[in-house]
Amino acid sequence: MNLVSSKMSEVWIRQDKDQAVIQIDKVLAMPKPLQRRAIQLILNYLYLERPSSLSALHIDQLLVLFLNPQPSAELHLPEGLIAEKSYQTCTFRFFRQKSREYSLKLQIPGETILPNGYKIKAHYIKEEIPVLRGNDSFILPESAVQFPLTVRTRNEGERMAVKGLGGTKKLKDIFINEKIPMLERNVWPVIIDQTGTAIWLPGLKKSNVEPDIISDEKSLIYLEYKKA
Repeated sequence: MNLVSSKMSEVWIRQDKDQAVIQIDKVLAMPKPLQRRAIQLILNYLYLERPSSLSALHIDQLLVLFLNPQPSAELHLPEGLIAEKSYQTCTFRFFRQKSREYSLKLQIPGETILPNGYKIKAHYIKEEIPVLRGNDSFILPESAVQFPLTVRTRNEGERMAVKGLGGTKKLKDIFINEKIPMLERNVWPVIIDQTGTAIWLPGLKKSNVEPDIISDEKSLIYLEYKKA
């Protein structure tokens, strides 16, 4: 176990009480005998006492789960432990995390703290136009939307007119293309205006509300998505 134990630091993404997240490709990069031992260490971490019903069959099932070509799949293990695969990560938990829906009025100017550990800072551009930082910032002409703006979780089937695309795209498809794990999709912020139109998916995609050429003649708002 010493050899595999030394490799586990690369495998763990998160270790909390009743929950762990691992990097699947790091496990599969090990020789096959070490893969099984790595899974044993993961299960030993999660189970305070090894269930009598836990067997080598469950380790085989976990390996099959890891190798499953589908981006999302799950396996139910003894005593309510769930292994949920999402792309190259697998989350082990003893409960099903409920979707944490939220809807918050965006503070302009000000900061809006989000449940996912991030915040959105907003201010009016008075002089020099700030440098855009990819999809983590957004410049919004005040006349282009109806206020107030709201930050909330996504709705089923919701679409956005993606900047540079020339059409709309489902938020679900954006999440899939960006390989966002299912649990993160359910709490990812969506910025909408008063009409309910999605105008920004912070950190991922902007709508065509942000102009290609930023003019300092208009009343502009600068939004930034960053760690709280």
